[in-house]
Amino acid sequence: MSSLVRPIKAQTGVILVTTLLLLILLTGVALTSLASLGVNLSQSQNFVSTKQAFQLADAGIQYAEKYLNQHQTLWSTYASPTPQTLIPSTTLTGLGTFTVSVQDGGNGSLQVTSTGTASNNAQAVITGLVVLGPYVPEDAVTVDQDLTISGNATLAGSNGGVHANGNLTISSSPVISTNAIAYFNYTATGTPNVAGVAAGSQTIAAIPLMQASMFSASRDYLLSWDGNVYDSSGIAQPLPGGTWNCWSFSSTTSVPKKKKKKHVSVSGPTGPAIWTLSCPSTINGTLYFQTDVSIPTSLGTTQAPWVTTLIAEGSIDLTAQSLIARAPTSMDGALFKAGTQNFLFISDEDIHIGSLSGGNLTGVVAAYEQVNIEGNPTMYGYVVAQDGANGSGLVTADSVSGGLSLTYNGNLSIPTFLKTAQIKTWKAL
Repeated sequence: MSSLVRPIKAQTGVILVTTLLLLILLTGVALTSLASLGVNLSQSQNFVSTKQAFQLADAGIQYAEKYLNQHQTLWSTYASPTPQTLIPSTTLTGLGTFTVSVQDGGNGSLQVTSTGTASNNAQAVITGLVVLGPYVPEDAVTVDQDLTISGNATLAGSNGGVHANGNLTISSSPVISTNAIAYFNYTATGTPNVAGVAAGSQTIAAIPLMQASMFSASRDYLLSWDGNVYDSSGIAQPLPGGTWNCWSFSSTTSVPKKKKKKHVSVSGPTGPAIWTLSCPSTINGTLYFQTDVSIPTSLGTTQAPWVTTLIAEGSIDLTAQSLIARAPTSMDGALFKAGTQNFLFISDEDIHIGSLSGGNLTGVVAAYEQVNIEGNPTMYGYVVAQDGANGSGLVTADSVSGGLSLTYNGNLSIPTFLKTAQIKTWKAL
């Protein structure tokens, strides 16, 4: 019996030693794997942080372009040989911060340098050259903040796209012949038919400053806040029956609007003033209003459209059932003004194109504040909302609803003094 027990004990000892060696080996492999996983996780986190830092630096370049575009009068101030702060530390929630400096870039350009810092202090630096170039809008509708499309619009033409420098939300089924893009988020809860790119996280679209006072020299007539009308020589015009070419003046006793910088107040002697088109006939030409403008009366035919440019220091409210109007062209002789060429509506506040059941509008529509287009108008040209303020209250957000048909082929020239800040070159440092 004893001779049989010893081999069993020997085998048990061998198994125990083998098991211990195997356990040590597996433990080593596990520890090596954990160490490798930690390195990989660290590398992955570093990659994410580096990418975030680059995105922040790129955002800083985009913001710098937009800021310089809106402050073109300070261009020479920023053209110093030494860097100065253009945009102080700015936080993008969930990503980190960026700062931007600016200095002279030579040959009329500015050099901007953006530093992005991610949440774990990873950094990326991008530098670029910014120049002032001609404004050539790429899309039929461009807004500087959020845009909502809730109607079945048709945006046609080689430049029939939409660009929002905020969020773009589509809750209907528009047909868009090129792109539908946003700097922030693109959301489509409807079924849009977009021929090009439909996405968020795109570049910022540069929009030049366009305010009424910049175009006042082109006016044929001034419809003043005091209820009088003056020609281009400053001579007061007759007002038979209190009207001038179907335009009537009124001033309410409500709280006056706040006076804006760089242009005359739209407040009359007792409150906000407004010129209203009160009958279906008026004069052609470039009309400059120091007030709000209201067009509740249908006007124009296909054979005889209203040939005009309306420039308002207030808002423009179009509520007529039908309006057929176009901007003056060089074929219109003295009606054409190089300083306002192809502009149909320009306002320092909002532009509201109401529920037109018919109508045809040809020309550029530009609001310093917001734009709202309803109904079923047919339009040719492009629409720009600068979103520079939100004081009027006529329109609270940029939106397109109804069955708008808007065509733009990128072929409308505008005054050469309207320029935008444009990034020509950039590189990561």
